[in-house]
Amino acid sequence: MEMNYVDLITKKFGNLYLSSLSFLSKMHKWLDAHVSDFAALAPFAIILSVLVARQAIHNHAEVARKKATLDLIEKRESNDYYQSSHDVFKQIRKNNEFSHLKNPQSEEWAAKRKKVQQYLNHYELISIGIERKILDADTYRYWMESAFIRDWNASAKFIQDERWVLNERKSTWEYNSKLYENYALKVAEWDQGAIVLNETFSGPPITAASREGKVQAKTSLPKLKFRVINGI
Repeated sequence: MEMNYVDLITKKFGNLYLSSLSFLSKMHKWLDAHVSDFAALAPFAIILSVLVARQAIHNHAEVARKKATLDLIEKRESNDYYQSSHDVFKQIRKNNEFSHLKNPQSEEWAAKRKKVQQYLNHYELISIGIERKILDADTYRYWMESAFIRDWNASAKFIQDERWVLNERKSTWEYNSKLYENYALKVAEWDQGAIVLNETFSGPPITAASREGKVQAKTSLPKLKFRVINGI
């Protein structure tokens, strides 16, 4: 039986229609598969965005720390308050006169003692700033490490004497290990050969104190006891 043109065209279009349906079905499945993949990648895209944002914040914080550190170093070099303390500390360090500070016998030495304490306090604050990531350790260390360690070693005996506190009510010498603790820890971290202070480094400054008439009565108290404290 011969097929007329109408039947032929219908069959051709029918086959094309069926092929189209097959193609569309396959495309639909492909899209479903890839949409699923994209959906699976969405959480990673979010995580990546968070990481990029955190890195930007980290970079900004690092720049801020370095700027704060450089500002502090510049202030130390130019500010009259810091320079005055530095000059007094430097003089006492060069002349090895720290022993005169324990019980100053004149207003001049009392004023020098205060300047030395202020200078050591600035090192303690810097150490806290570095430990808490307020200041940049690498920047400060590059510029100040030598002086930072040198000044600790030079003033170690003075700091040790300052840590021993006479409790007159209990007639006991108490060791305050918290005094300049952060400075001590940072020095030990940067230089393993630095002086390490603890209650066994040296005992209470009884000999030094006994030379002062004002403190003589303290050394003649009943039998003294030693006790170590961890707080101020």
